[in-house]
Amino acid sequence: MTGGGGVTSVVPSTFDAFARIHHRIHNVERWATFAPEYLVRGTEMYDYVGSKLEFIDGDGNLDAEDVDALVLPLAAATTTPHDCHYGLWDGWGWVRPGSMHRRSTFVWSSQADAATHARALQDALEAEMAPVWSFAVTCPVEPWWGGRSTILFDGPLEAASSIGRPSAEEVGLRRQCPQWWWPADRAWFVGTDIDHPWTYVAGSRALVDAILASSQWESVAVEPADRW
Repeated sequence: MTGGGGVTSVVPSTFDAFARIHHRIHNVERWATFAPEYLVRGTEMYDYVGSKLEFIDGDGNLDAEDVDALVLPLAAATTTPHDCHYGLWDGWGWVRPGSMHRRSTFVWSSQADAATHARALQDALEAEMAPVWSFAVTCPVEPWWGGRSTILFDGPLEAASSIGRPSAEEVGLRRQCPQWWWPADRAWFVGTDIDHPWTYVAGSRALVDAILASSQWESVAVEPADRW
């Protein structure tokens, strides 16, 4: 993908077919009504979504529900579902220590009690994050264009559903889709640029046709030479 433009800056050009899956919109409105022009393939027929980005659920992050659903057709399209490779943007703040803080909304009667409680919350958060931070520093980093250096690691395909971090505001995992994921047999490649409100899937014609036919997401067929 080095030196590629448009679609080929996110996924390799060497596959038979390509689909663009659109990320969910915050207000639950569908792309078909919000911006239907994006659901029609075109090389220069529309500009980047730009000012509409504030409405997209997880710019640079495919919705967790859609990641989980995507695992199923991807597993069927590879002979190595237990041996996959992942790339996660090195710039996500939670990947490194010192970037997360957990705050309480409770009103304390004294500053000393508030400080003690705040420290306990922060200590608990850092204890939760310690395995993530310890793991991240062991991973190689692939320098990439535009400040998109990527942490590389391996795992089974179902591991895509366990990438994320403890939430600073609530209990549970705040999911993050990887920027790159592909199986050892290279049967397909999934790419999500950190600034894009969509994810590309490159693979066989059968895989892409299955994605395009699914009502799980709003998608459109694209070609490597397309701008988006």
